[in-house]
Amino acid sequence: MTTKYIKALCLALPPLLLTELAFAENASSADNLDPVSELVEKLRDKEETLETRNDELALQQAKLDDLLVKRATLEDELSNLKRKRSNAKAELDAKFQDLIADPSTDISPYQQAYQQAWQQVNNHQQKQAANESAIIEQKKRLAKLEREQALLATTLENLHEAMREARAERLRKELTQKDTIEVVHSLTCSPNMTLSACANQGETLTMQKAIRDFRGQVTDFVTESNAVKQNIDKVAFNIHVTNSEVVDAGFTGGMDYTTRIKAELVSRPDKTAACRLLDLEDRYCVETTQAQQQANRKQQAKRWVNVTIRSNRYDDSVTINDVSYGSTPVELMLPVGNHDLTVTKPGFMPYDREVYLGKDQVVWAKLKEQPNQPPSPGKKFTDPVANNLEAPQMVVIGAGEYKVGPDARENVAIQQSFAMGATPVTVEQFDAFVTASGYVTAAEQGNGCDKLVNGEINQSLDTDWRQPGFDQAADSPVVCVNKDDAEAYTEWLSQQTGQRYALPNDVEWEVAARGGTESDYWWGNEIGVGNANTGWSGTVWSNDRTSPVKSFPPNPFGVYDTAGNVWEWVSNDTPIARGGAWNFSPQRSRVSERLELGENTSANYLGFRVVRDIKTP
Repeated sequence: MTTKYIKALCLALPPLLLTELAFAENASSADNLDPVSELVEKLRDKEETLETRNDELALQQAKLDDLLVKRATLEDELSNLKRKRSNAKAELDAKFQDLIADPSTDISPYQQAYQQAWQQVNNHQQKQAANESAIIEQKKRLAKLEREQALLATTLENLHEAMREARAERLRKELTQKDTIEVVHSLTCSPNMTLSACANQGETLTMQKAIRDFRGQVTDFVTESNAVKQNIDKVAFNIHVTNSEVVDAGFTGGMDYTTRIKAELVSRPDKTAACRLLDLEDRYCVETTQAQQQANRKQQAKRWVNVTIRSNRYDDSVTINDVSYGSTPVELMLPVGNHDLTVTKPGFMPYDREVYLGKDQVVWAKLKEQPNQPPSPGKKFTDPVANNLEAPQMVVIGAGEYKVGPDARENVAIQQSFAMGATPVTVEQFDAFVTASGYVTAAEQGNGCDKLVNGEINQSLDTDWRQPGFDQAADSPVVCVNKDDAEAYTEWLSQQTGQRYALPNDVEWEVAARGGTESDYWWGNEIGVGNANTGWSGTVWSNDRTSPVKSFPPNPFGVYDTAGNVWEWVSNDTPIARGGAWNFSPQRSRVSERLELGENTSANYLGFRVVRDIKTP
């Protein structure tokens, strides 16, 4: 018997043709705790609830329609009654004239007729008032049902996202297999082959058969076997032969040569293989770990240079990468690369540049006196606040024509430039307001704060902006604030700065968020991986917590976090928020999306940013 060991043999296997994936609900699973099965059950439950809610909504809409029809009928009836009252009054007036001419004239029947007509009008108006009250209440009931329906639809969307992620994770685990199998293969050796050549060919072909059999075993084992087999062309299973032994080999008759091999094999597909096999986006399989991000930052910060910042003015203020360093001259060390440098002084135009530092150098900032004109579009500035505090950084959005709405089909004209908060208001900024004013949010007064847990929104009475249910940094966006809380902050900020701050309106928010683009997200029509902190977007914060502001690049206007992180209040006739959040599906962070809210909603996925008027000379 010949024995031979082959180590670390790695073969990429030929795949099959792709067909459309359909997730089979009846896919077998030996594990009763399979998260996919649990999510399927939740989805069924929510879909049934949504169907019931749709029926209830249709019923309540029908009631409203009946009330509106009744309103029209009552208006017609009132017109007739008023006409009768006018006629009765005219007849009574005529009889009064007769009474003057002939005091014996009996006008009591006409008085009674007029009184009766007047009473009928009065009674009818009371019916109208009752009907109008019923219409108002019915509209409120409908609005509540519509909000609940929208929330339920969001929950369903989140469950679908969670199920895709769970399917990918389940398949990833199922594809990583290790086994020892025994395979037999026969071939017919040509007469001109040597025994050694025939044996080598037999061993090679038998090993290839072992790999094919092992791949078939792996694909048969997985829960969604049919889908995997249909899409097998998309991936390499990376099957490694870690050990092998030729158990038996030799001629079995004529020129037929049979080889029996015992092989130990392991499959190690790459991290996105499961997604490609299930026709899912890579974001369900890829997550940038915090360790990787820290390693990247360390790599970028390996080289440092000495920098001196000087200007042509005294008592100025130097800020580098949003960190204040006092007045010039400033000497410090910074890592090689691009840095945001701002030198300011009241009455002078800020020196605001992105500078590249590649060696030791001196940077001169030349400050010019401020002309009497508003800042230009794209300009960033920060208003001072008492006690050495600063208002949120603002970005000027210029007047002009913009595209908004689904597919950017609507044209809007911004007549006057305005400044939008570069980021959502942070925990640190909101804390400064609370400390200075003594303000207490609605959540802290006992109303609590909504939390989204496992696709369900629940009120938590012990949750507020200080303790939202997860850890936050000072530069994380503040959450658990309702619209009144947000407006209280803008009023305080207006008083402190002498400028008019407010919540952005619906159009202002979308114009600033789009950054002049016409796609679903400012970077394109797909969420991609690691572009924003939404649910299932492949970041370390997704479905876990908010991310610090400016964790992702700004849009072309210089505005950060317009997709994901937290929903943001806007000033609107009905309470809505824009932008998506860390625990909502990526689709809800598309720039045209809106989230309908209750009047007093506060939630640990809901924050706000501010807008400021730009004064013109």
